[in-house]
Parts: sequence; C-alpha cells; structure tokens
Amino acid sequence: MLVELRSDKLRDGVITFHSGLNVVIGDEKATNSIGKSSLLMVLDFVFGGNSLIEHNKDIIEELGHHEYLFRFDFNKEPHYFKRGTYTPDFIVVPNNETVV
Repeated sequence: MLVELRSDKLRDGVITFHSGLNVVIGDEKATNSIGKSSLLMVLDFVFGGNSLIEHNKDIIEELGHHEYLFRFDFNKEPHYFKRGTYTPDFIVVPNNETVV
C-alpha cells in the first residue's frame, strides 16, 4: 500500500495516505486548477506509469525536472523508492533506508 509521497514540489512537501478510501478535494471556494488532476498523474508516475511524462509535459515545463520519494508498506514493512522526471526509467531502491 502506498503510505507516503514526498516532493519539494508539493505544497506541503508530503502527502500521507491511509488504509481505506483517500479523497482528494478542492478548496472551500471550489477553485479550479489547484492540482487535483496533477496529483493523479503523480500517483500514476509513482506506480510506474508514464502519463506524467507523456501527457503532462506542462508540469515539467512549469516546475522543472524533479523527483518523488515514496513509501509503500508490504506486509507491514516499509519500502522506500525514488523516481525522478529527468530519468523516469530509473527507480532508486535505497536498501530500505528512509530517503527523506
């Protein structure tokens, strides 16, 4: 299960996920263009997809190349990974050490 996503490009730097349903909502003013769809593209990227690179090049143009640090828990054991937009085919597995 994906437990945590970190990037210096995220507003708060970290998103924590919980078991069960996790919901992404807008702000109180129903403002559009605040990043809900972009977050879905980032989640696709974390799970190994390339839609962020292939279909959302504007994110990289706006933010520059950057990386995502993420943690999955498998059988209650944490596993840490890192994937960047500059080399999306290369995923770092840092020997289960925290990459924060």
